[in-house]
Amino acid sequence: MTGAKVARLRDRARPGLLTTRLLTLATMIVCPFEIATVATLGGDSMIGTYYGLYNTISGIGVAAGNLLTGAALDLGHQTSLPALPWWTLAALGTACAIAVHALSACLRS
Repeated sequence: MTGAKVARLRDRARPGLLTTRLLTLATMIVCPFEIATVATLGGDSMIGTYYGLYNTISGIGVAAGNLLTGAALDLGHQTSLPALPWWTLAALGTACAIAVHALSACLRS
């Protein structure tokens, strides 16, 4: 490969590598919290059952999220609105953050 081809390949891979780093960092931050939350809510009995249920629900959520995100990307492409899926995902993330904040405030009171 020539130097120009290597530079193009590196430039094309950069967004994916950055996203991978961010996802890995987020997983490192969130995973201990998830495990502690399941253990706290589960108590001393049937902890394995709670972990199994948590992982099942998480898997369904991941599958549904990937399916709906792919459909939104296709819809954005078909309607010539390429920003549509990104605005939708940003709105969903904002709604989730507001819900977590409200739940946290409710639990504190």
